[in-house]
Amino acid sequence: PSDSAVNRYTSGKISWRYSKGISTYQVQLDTVPTFNSPVLISKLESAGNDDNAYYSYSQLYFGKWYYWRVRECHKNDTSKWSKTRCFKTYRHCNLNTTPTDSATNVSTSPELYFTYATGVSNYQQQIDTTPSFDSPLCETKMSTGASGSNYNYHSFIDLLFGTRYYRRVRECLPHDTTDWSPIRSFTTIEKGAYSTSYSIAKGETNVSVTPDLYYAYRNYIDSVEVQLDTAILFDSPLFESHRVKEASAQKYAYVTPNNNLLYGTTYYWRIRDIHSKDISDWTTPRYFTTTYRMSKPNLIAPANQSTIYNGDLAVFNWDKCEDATQYIFQLSDDGQFNTCLHQELLTDTATSMVLPDNSILYWRVQAVNSQGRSPWSNVRGINTTPSMPTEIIETSDNRKQTKKQLRNGRIYILQQNRIYNILGIKMN
Repeated sequence: PSDSAVNRYTSGKISWRYSKGISTYQVQLDTVPTFNSPVLISKLESAGNDDNAYYSYSQLYFGKWYYWRVRECHKNDTSKWSKTRCFKTYRHCNLNTTPTDSATNVSTSPELYFTYATGVSNYQQQIDTTPSFDSPLCETKMSTGASGSNYNYHSFIDLLFGTRYYRRVRECLPHDTTDWSPIRSFTTIEKGAYSTSYSIAKGETNVSVTPDLYYAYRNYIDSVEVQLDTAILFDSPLFESHRVKEASAQKYAYVTPNNNLLYGTTYYWRIRDIHSKDISDWTTPRYFTTTYRMSKPNLIAPANQSTIYNGDLAVFNWDKCEDATQYIFQLSDDGQFNTCLHQELLTDTATSMVLPDNSILYWRVQAVNSQGRSPWSNVRGINTTPSMPTEIIETSDNRKQTKKQLRNGRIYILQQNRIYNILGIKMN
């Protein structure tokens, strides 16, 4: 190499200009320029008719300055030594970028790559959950050899889920090691995974009552747990849990519910991975709605956008659905029914109640039987208001401004802008 070259491999060659007629050269290589240390290498090398002659060295110390010189030899004499040159071997080992620094969603049984260096056959790699590499979880892998490719790797099995790991590597020779590489980190997968190709999409409708629930297969995962329920907290009487043993390297697998699901019902499902040392978090639940078997109820009264007067009894009714055994009635102040003011399960096709004053409300009905539910009926709106037609039937005591009014067939007493029913109970 050129004089004072740095970061040279510990295995390589030094070369010099070939002199015509000279077939033997003596070359010396040492860590001191006086060429008298215990590690001095002194060799006689034969040279052909090439322009350059060379000597191949191996397993030099890491991070050392080496000095070298050469002289020509024939049977009667030797030349003077050449001018001494020097080079320095590298000290630090460099990690390959797989996985990249600060990578996330890394397998819990990853292959951690490092750059292969010419002439080095052994590598030591460490991983730990602390950058000081002194926790009880610290693992060290020592390779038994490396090929001539550009990289090599160590495999680590069953790391903790959702955990940040730090890693470093160094090269090893029988008599020396490099410094540790710069530290890199990665974070393992935190949750189980749905199969992106075959899973039921989040919010999918018209799903079979005998669905296959697909999840992603991961290497070295011992088993997968799949839960299914009609409640997002997975605590209803219809809850199912399946523990599936992983045995192959396919990209996905699936489970099927124990029994046929209910028709027209929303189900939630989630998965988590399990191996010998840890259990992952649950996936964010996905939900789907099974296909409907019954037709939706037809609403009769009140008509859409009807006005119900404050204090009056509102009567709701709808047509009977074939095969229905019960009906779910819902009342909300939100047309999307994200909140529900009132819900009841009925065997009849009607219900009644006094509604909140001065409100805009919505109602709907769903049919139910032992096999599931129908779609929800169309949504109807209702307005409740104090402004109603009045008929004065008697006026008395003008000093108290008292009036009797007939409203929708009922008698009310108006006194000083307040309304009372016939029993004297204030209505507003």
